[in-house]
Amino acid sequence: MINKYNLKKSLHKNKNLIKNFSFLSILQVSQMLIGVVIFPYLIKVLGTNNYGIVAYSQAVLGYAVLFVNYGFNITGTREIAKNKLNKDKMSRIFSTILIVKAIIFIIFLLLLLFYLLP
Repeated sequence: MINKYNLKKSLHKNKNLIKNFSFLSILQVSQMLIGVVIFPYLIKVLGTNNYGIVAYSQAVLGYAVLFVNYGFNITGTREIAKNKLNKDKMSRIFSTILIVKAIIFIIFLLLLLFYLLP
């Protein structure tokens, strides 16, 4: 039989879930609407050639983010969660991930410069 405490706890969890889902949905919709409004404005202000340069730069940065993150968001979160009571270990994990990401970013920048320079 369900007691009042468990029922209240369950309703509270569902209330938080619905609230979080609502906020995330509003965020997604607002990001889409902002994109629909800003892109035509940028094309009008910058012109098609300059906007093309901006779009190309964003694509290159998107690839940079892909290479730099390389799954560290998932593995880092998992390792931090496993060692949440050991502050020293958490600090080492965070520092290691940050250093490796910096090294990968520098390598990506060097490759990009090598590609762009004649």
